[in-house]
Amino acid sequence: MQSNINKIIKELTGIGNSPKKLIKHGIRVFLGFFALGTLLVVLNRVSFGYDSYIEFIAQSIIKNSFIMLAEFIIGGLVIDFLLKRK
Repeated sequence: MQSNINKIIKELTGIGNSPKKLIKHGIRVFLGFFALGTLLVVLNRVSFGYDSYIEFIAQSIIKNSFIMLAEFIIGGLVIDFLLKRK
């Protein structure tokens, strides 16, 4: 088990610069949309009075932020794999 974790860490530290930048920007985009969705949820429940449509939009933003994060990470890893393959 520990050797598998060490292999994963070793491979992740060997990622090229372009895929690292892509993943870093993906994390920033994720945090921005996640914060926006969370802010909408809090404001909807505290300030606006509860509106189910705003709640739905906020939850959709939060869910989609996780999907975008996964896409950036997977995309960065695929690009790294393809660059190392050549």
